Amino acid sequence: MKEVRSQKSEVRSQKSEGRREKGEGRRQTRKNYIVCILYSVFCILLFAGSGYGICLNDLLLEPKRYDGQKIEVSGEVIGFSIKKENGWFINVDIGGGVIGVFTKELPRIEHYGQYKEKGDVVRVKGVFYSTCQEHRGETDIHSQSIEVIARGETIPHPIKKANVISAILLSFLAIALVLLYKRFSGKSA
Repeated sequence: MKEVRSQKSEVRSQKSEGRREKGEGRRQTRKNYIVCILYSVFCILLFAGSGYGICLNDLLLEPKRYDGQKIEVSGEVIGFSIKKENGWFINVDIGGGVIGVFTKELPRIEHYGQYKEKGDVVRVKGVFYSTCQEHRGETDIHSQSIEVIARGETIPHPIKKANVISAILLSFLAIALVLLYKRFSGKSA
């Protein structure tokens, strides 16, 4: 009889320990949920609160979603600026894509990206238009502010002496081959 009572008391203590462990597990799970919710809220407030920070791929893949919204992009100014009657157009390369930016006031851009130059890097804040009625249906950004955040530079492309010598030697070889062809074929080239 004592054994039965001791077994019953053991079972009861095991059940109560199991309940305690389950309770602790539930509390830990609740803590994890709370941490996840707080982290999600933090990320939403940090990244989506202002409407800025959209990447070009998002704009090009879902243009209607962002149409008329404030956005921010950064990239290298390429090509050249185009003067319009009420402002300027510049093209900004945003790593893998280029978008036109219309601005009423053009900041001092010293370098436009091309073969001989790395363009100035600008940060553009403005309104995105997937089909801008003002500019013949083009996809563009109407800037509210443009800030030059890094200056570009001239890219040197020196001519290597070995390349010049190779070009001269290959030219002489080509002339020699043409003369040999003329001589042995009996035809004039």
